[in-house]
Amino acid sequence: MRPSTFRMGTRFTIFMLILMLCLLLVSSLFTYQRNRTLIDRLVLNEARLVAGEVAELMGEAVGVAPVMRPGVPATHRSTDLEAVVNRVTAPERFLIRVVSFLPASEHFRPTDVETALKPLVQSSSRREASRLLKGEGRKEFLYVQALTVSEKCLSCHGARDDAPPSVRSLFPRGHRIYGHSSGDLIGAVAVTIPMDEFYPEGWSMYGGLFVKGVIFLLVVYLIGKLMRRKIIDPVAELAETVTGMAKTGTFTPVTPPGADPDIRALVAAYNEMMHELQMRTDQYRNSERRYRAIVEMSDAAIVTFIEGGNIILFNTRAERLFGLEKGELLGRDFFSLVTGEIRSRLPRCRGMEPMQGVRMQALVAISGGGNVAVEMVISAVDCSNGIYAAILWEK
Repeated sequence: MRPSTFRMGTRFTIFMLILMLCLLLVSSLFTYQRNRTLIDRLVLNEARLVAGEVAELMGEAVGVAPVMRPGVPATHRSTDLEAVVNRVTAPERFLIRVVSFLPASEHFRPTDVETALKPLVQSSSRREASRLLKGEGRKEFLYVQALTVSEKCLSCHGARDDAPPSVRSLFPRGHRIYGHSSGDLIGAVAVTIPMDEFYPEGWSMYGGLFVKGVIFLLVVYLIGKLMRRKIIDPVAELAETVTGMAKTGTFTPVTPPGADPDIRALVAAYNEMMHELQMRTDQYRNSERRYRAIVEMSDAAIVTFIEGGNIILFNTRAERLFGLEKGELLGRDFFSLVTGEIRSRLPRCRGMEPMQGVRMQALVAISGGGNVAVEMVISAVDCSNGIYAAILWEK
């Protein structure tokens, strides 16, 4: 079934439903994007604060090796760095790692993801990078902030000859831990934050969307019901009345209950127009009956035809003159029945006013054969529609 065949009320309801669903989807999308942006910004700021605090404390702990907390074997922990990390104010669910981009210790080697973020850290103006990690049904936010060489770090990471003996004994000349200058990137603070509580699943995630959908559907129902009662039903009744008038010619007034004031004004104007049309139709029919009565009373043959020649009205005297029945004469070409210079001498109109009739002699072809000489007067009776009337007398 094509939508164009639906009733106006049904089409309006479908349109409102589609419109409201689109608004719901767009609103939900914007809300989701806004909340997602706010959550990402909140988590980023929190991770940035934690990493900044670790980096600041690391700068104070000269000579302390990096460490992971928690879960690192005790044999690999540094008591001094453990104390530094424990001083950081962060929730227990946060995983704080201090990684080294130098091959100084296997225990603090960066993960593949942290290594992949190194170019972003180097190119960033804030020397930081972040990424949302997904896997095994979990979502984690990874934030990496650069650890750069400070003036205090140059004692170990500057020239080898300036390094302490304990460092020179572990790393030979030419090792990558040497030869750095202030500001070089040698490591990073990695903060991993679980995102499950920020991105809830199930009802807590889709419940709001469901509630909005129910509210939107309720609004569509109420608006549709109100519009149907106030506008659609009265207009539909008006349309049915107009259709019935076109089919039957009967002018029926419309009185829709409970319509909107503007619709009532429209219906009132329609009823007034119908009353005027009814009066004019009655007058036209009465005038037509009187005209036919006068035409039938005439002793002359009277024929009305359009400019192309098709006969549209005639009296009984014309039927006898042409020797044709009513059904045979209606629609016939007047110029084929009456010969002479008729078409070229048709009276013309001056503007919308007909000129004086033209009198002429002509021959009428009768159905039984032969011609009858007649005297004829042709006048233009309707200039706007090109209608002419001819009065014929037998000589």
